[in-house]
Formats: sequence, structure tokens, C-alpha cells
Amino acid sequence: MSTSQSETSSATVPGQAQPAQPAAAEGTLVTGLGDGQSYLVRNGERQLITNVSALFQLGVTDPKAIQHKSLAQDELERIPLSSTNPIATLTQTLQVDSGDVFLGAGHYMHTWGAVSTGGQIAMNTRTRTITMFGGFHGSVTMIFGDVNSAPTYQTQTYRYGVDGTWIGRSDRTDAWWEQMSADEFSRTTQLAIFHAWAPDSFQTILDRWVAAGSSIASLAGSVGSVAKVFTTIFA
Repeated sequence: MSTSQSETSSATVPGQAQPAQPAAAEGTLVTGLGDGQSYLVRNGERQLITNVSALFQLGVTDPKAIQHKSLAQDELERIPLSSTNPIATLTQTLQVDSGDVFLGAGHYMHTWGAVSTGGQIAMNTRTRTITMFGGFHGSVTMIFGDVNSAPTYQTQTYRYGVDGTWIGRSDRTDAWWEQMSADEFSRTTQLAIFHAWAPDSFQTILDRWVAAGSSIASLAGSVGSVAKVFTTIFA
């Protein structure tokens, strides 16, 4: 039996290039493994996300539920960058950036992001090592405080592992989200970010500190053997 014209046109032709699949689906939050920048994929383009307020203005009602994907820089750049950026940053959004924190032995962590006036916390944490065979597990915990260094809000402890540069994945960036209450936010005047290279030991110290009800300053002074601390005061 001969093949009809309609059947022939719909068939896959051997050797014919197939349409490329998108690197990330619509509505995905993508983070570049190279520069650590995050973007929301909308209408086939990537929209730069500088803080959590931008997500809410773009209609994302639950940042925790949004799909997240990390992409190699060349994959990320295949998604067209939006030529317009209608996102207005709320003037009272608190910008946070620990900078690149050296943990010793060629290991680094870096946490940055923003806290909106509604108490939404949106952060990225980069974990990396420059040693050939020396991977590690690190953790990040953020503790907010009032004018007396008493804690107003404590995030979960987020743990991330990397391999040595000759073994496997030695560099990763992860996004994470939390929500503090409006009352907790209203009392917050300072922040401490704890990056630990010994997460289990840090957790033991943290648990004892929570039970004692001490100040953030006292915790910062007791973790020097297992963690580095970045502190900032909000104007």
C-alpha cells in the first residue's frame, strides 16, 4: 500500500534534526552555576530575580513551591534574557550578602539574597572547594536578632556537600526560602550568618545555645572551631 501525503509529512525523517528541548520549563527558577544569578523563566525568557519581592510581584504566591533548577552557565545563556525588567524592588527590602567565606582547606561558602518587608526570606548558598580530592559537607544557618542581640528568628540549618575537583561536583549553588512573622521582622535589627565546615559539631553547640536562651553574640563567640560568622546591622 502506498503512503499518503499526510502520513509522509508527519513522519520522522531519519537524520533530521529534532527541535531542541528547553533547558528549563515555564515558571522554573533557574540559577547559573557560573555567576550564581537566579532567573524566573517566563514566556520562554529568563527574568532576573534580585530579591524575593520580585517573585511576589511576578505572581509567585509560594516561593517554596516553585521548581528550582541549577544550570551550567552555557545552558543558562541559551535561554534568552528578557529585554525588559518591570520589577520594582521594595525600598525596605533588606539585601544580604556574606561574600565568599573561606572555611579552610580550600573550602568556601557564600550566602546572599533578601528579606522582604513581609518577612519572606529568599537566599542562595554557594558551596565549593578548590582542592583536587578534598570534598566536604558545609552548612548555613541564619539567626536574626534585636537591638539587644536577642534572637528574633532562626532559620533551619541547610547542609550541602561537594566533592574534590578531580572526583565529581565541586561547586554547587542552592536556593532556599523561609518565612518569619511580621512581628519577628519588626523587631529585627541585625543578622548573623553561620557557615560551618563541621555541621554536626555546630548543631551540638547550636542546640545548647538555644536551650540556654543566650544572645547571638555569645553563640558567635563559641563556634570558632567549627564555623565562620558573618554579621550585619540593618539601618
